Amino acid sequence: MAGILDRYPADLPCGNPVCRERITWSASAGRPSRFCSTACRQRYNHERKRLLRDLKDTERHLARTDLTKAESQYVATRNAFVRWLLNGYGGAPGNVAEPA
Repeated sequence: MAGILDRYPADLPCGNPVCRERITWSASAGRPSRFCSTACRQRYNHERKRLLRDLKDTERHLARTDLTKAESQYVATRNAFVRWLLNGYGGAPGNVAEPA
């Protein structure tokens, strides 16, 4: 038990995938932070909401029956891209993250 703290890094990347800052473990009371600052957490939340809107929009377009094959492929590619980006923002709703 004594070596647990020595086995793992005491700092991690900020939870915002576009931020390069690192956060440090603190044994203080309360929940440990996932972000380097309040502003970074707010940018993360804003970008995640935008990506979720884009995901909903592409899924709405995928359900259309009047698209050409090329248009449908384009929308499917955009949908896959947004889903890929969302991996850095906690994943898409309904997706269960698999361990790496």
